[in-house]
Amino acid sequence: PPTGPGYPGGPSYQPIGPQSEKSSPLKFLLIGCGCLALLVIVALTGTCIYVYKKAPQMAAWSMEMIKEEYIGYLSDDHSRAQRERFKKNIEAFLEATKKYDSATEWAQKLAPAFSEFMELGQDKEITVEESQRWCDKVEALLGAAEEPAGEDADQ
Repeated sequence: PPTGPGYPGGPSYQPIGPQSEKSSPLKFLLIGCGCLALLVIVALTGTCIYVYKKAPQMAAWSMEMIKEEYIGYLSDDHSRAQRERFKKNIEAFLEATKKYDSATEWAQKLAPAFSEFMELGQDKEITVEESQRWCDKVEALLGAAEEPAGEDADQ
């Protein structure tokens, strides 16, 4: 086969057309990091949207998990009727929370009472005043008629 000048493999062979430069590994590293950063942003955005949409259910779940613990935090000064009122209001609040599909509506109506509930047990003791204040707030929010403590409902 001919191998002289002008033939492929010959000493003066130059390919026809533009020459591409060798790509730097740094270029591929930067492209990979950019794709990873984009993936992280998409994942975080999706997680935030999911949490926002599921806020009422997540609040109900967290309350359900700690309600027995919080009932145990009630101080010894609580009467049986006060303890029952606290339990009843936790249950009513949980039921109301589970009915909300919109995080925005739940946040406007029930989130302040939820936040206060979470703060009640921070010092691991809930006083009578704290529990009664929270119960009053829940009853006002839910529109429940408050029954006098210690009296039967049929009186």
